[in-house]
Amino acid sequence: SYDYNRFYADENYAREVMQLFSIGVWKLNMDGTVQKDENGEDIPSYDNDDIMSLARVFTGFDRRPSRANYEAPGNDIDPLRILPKMHDVYPKTDLNKNYIGDGYPLCSELPDDVFLRKGASYEFVGYDYSGLDAVALPENSELFSVLC
Repeated sequence: SYDYNRFYADENYAREVMQLFSIGVWKLNMDGTVQKDENGEDIPSYDNDDIMSLARVFTGFDRRPSRANYEAPGNDIDPLRILPKMHDVYPKTDLNKNYIGDGYPLCSELPDDVFLRKGASYEFVGYDYSGLDAVALPENSELFSVLC
């Protein structure tokens, strides 16, 4: 992910998955013929934004090390693992421009003012944070008693 190494996700694999192994370049009718727009032009199945979004889905994969007692060289049983620190945690869109989940509910699905409820805690995982500009509330303060 960009947050992990400051490189954008590689779009090649996402493009190949869509173009060659799943939906193809053009939207198709149920009989397999290419769908046309109102001008008679072929309708593409996806655009570059879709490719970029799918590429971010595939972030975080890494080669799993070999098992010295079973495999040498390489790992043929389960060659990949996902490293959460390398995965892009931000929302991604599907081909219809809806969001696909990373396990986080949409804000519209949360009860009103849930972030203001007593005991609420927050963790932003998008970048490393030193905490130097955080406000430390005294435990005997009125605000602390309302929030915690």
